[in-house]
Amino acid sequence: MIEKFINELERQGLSKNTIKSYVFDIVQFYDWLKSKELDPKITEEVLTEYTIFLYSKYSENTVLRKIKSVTRYNKYLYHIGESPLVIEPNEIIKIKTNNWTMRMMSINEFDRLRQTILEGQNKRDILIFHLLYGTCCRISELINIELDDIEITDPSQGYIQFKILKSGKFPTPIRKISITEPLIKMIKDYLEVRPIYQSKKLLIGQKGPMTRDAINKMFRKYSSIANINYTVSPQMLRRMGIFNLLVLAQNEPFEISYISKIARYTTESYTEKIYESLCSNLKGNLELQSFETRYINLGWGNDGEKPKKDC
Repeated sequence: MIEKFINELERQGLSKNTIKSYVFDIVQFYDWLKSKELDPKITEEVLTEYTIFLYSKYSENTVLRKIKSVTRYNKYLYHIGESPLVIEPNEIIKIKTNNWTMRMMSINEFDRLRQTILEGQNKRDILIFHLLYGTCCRISELINIELDDIEITDPSQGYIQFKILKSGKFPTPIRKISITEPLIKMIKDYLEVRPIYQSKKLLIGQKGPMTRDAINKMFRKYSSIANINYTVSPQMLRRMGIFNLLVLAQNEPFEISYISKIARYTTESYTEKIYESLCSNLKGNLELQSFETRYINLGWGNDGEKPKKDC
């Protein structure tokens, strides 16, 4: 039946990569059904359970894609008389608001991943990690940073302008995030080795400006090397950065700069979910060092020496 579905997608003019993605998601769904010894039928109850399973392993965007693949296949089965009902993906995905706990890294996993990236000594990858954590930017904002968006006023002060692409408004809103000495040094270190390329994008890979897929592939590699039993997503590092600001704001209630930063980074509901999820994972241990302190404690002082493996 999947072969006929593929033929229909080809008839509709979908690209080979898109069709391949659909097939992968559908086969993964049926493999999950088999592992659970469930009846191979697509129902709301089954998809609800499957969605909860996916949220334990993948980011929200990936879950959305996988569920849409399965529901599109279900719609095809309905039209050829093989399924009794059409299931809308939004009816399934909305259940996560009540049943899903936001996936967070543990601090131990965070440290292991960071140390692995530092030991790799790839200045671009080190910068990517710390931009996501230190500025709490989204991956869409990260890959769209241009050289002109960075202004360094002195060795210890500067800022990055982020284009808030998520809003979809025109002209694109801009927010400025302050950066301090550790991150400034990482930017300068990377610029010394950045390939010469006609694009103004900050992050350049082997084939040009880095894409979302390239960065996700990078984190898959480092997650495996660090012996983390799932793939750390850029969104997880953003959440850790936001949680860090929350802890700093809680520990220093009179320092309103942390609160104002949080307000610029994300929405109140998203912030609350991050706080609840990580607090639950840490079981009450809310201690998380600031970006600057953690950076120095892991072996990168002002002299920029390579970190020691035992630190």
